[in-house]
Amino acid sequence: MRFKYTLPVIALFASTTIQAQQSLPQKSWFTSFRITDFEHISNNAYALSSQYYFAPQESSGTLDDWGYIDTDSNVSFDYAHFGSSNPFAVSGEYFMDKFFAVGGLAHNNGKTTGLAGVGYLFADNLKTSVMYNEDTDDTYLTAQYQHDLNSTDYLGFTANTDVEFDSRSVSARYFALVNNADHVTVNLSYSDNKYNDYWSGGVKYYFGQQYSLGLGAIDSKLLVEADYFFSNEYYVTFNYLDNVYQLALTAQF
Repeated sequence: MRFKYTLPVIALFASTTIQAQQSLPQKSWFTSFRITDFEHISNNAYALSSQYYFAPQESSGTLDDWGYIDTDSNVSFDYAHFGSSNPFAVSGEYFMDKFFAVGGLAHNNGKTTGLAGVGYLFADNLKTSVMYNEDTDDTYLTAQYQHDLNSTDYLGFTANTDVEFDSRSVSARYFALVNNADHVTVNLSYSDNKYNDYWSGGVKYYFGQQYSLGLGAIDSKLLVEADYFFSNEYYVTFNYLDNVYQLALTAQF
């Protein structure tokens, strides 16, 4: 999600940033364009993702955290290009009070597969679902839980497994307001299947509503991340992981 022209762009937009960060308006449409550069590989990878919610989303306190659990109907589109490969996917969730339906289609290398499922939402802080993935021919169970520590801080947990417990993952997130203006997040996750397992973790610190810096590891490989928020509508993110560089521009309206 990131790259090499970050500093000139920052200088260009810096004069408008402070004014735009005085409030955190609601957003419904989130779109990101990403460029990934692999060292020792001549081709870059490009990706475009877009998600639209049929109800305004409220920020948890930063310009890139809009709640841990999705509780509103939404549709999304994802496209990537790398070499001769151009996979794309469409998906969505439709809520009917506490019940919701999940569906999606993915196309890659001439093959189209589907995803379908149903779920139930308990009091907006516990979300459960069962989904069938045609690509893997497996049925998956997922549960998400958010525990609000106070009006600004929360703990989030996600667990996912197939019905035979051959592939499973767990993750946790801590989000908190510090120093009356800054925020900090801590993310941890662990996944394993019958072939391998891996873990990841990281900490990100937000300096007001303009900058954030993150440091972590994915399967013992160093991850560095930085965000610059031009305004409440646009921001860039730079990532580095094991000789892979990524730059993203995100727009949200």
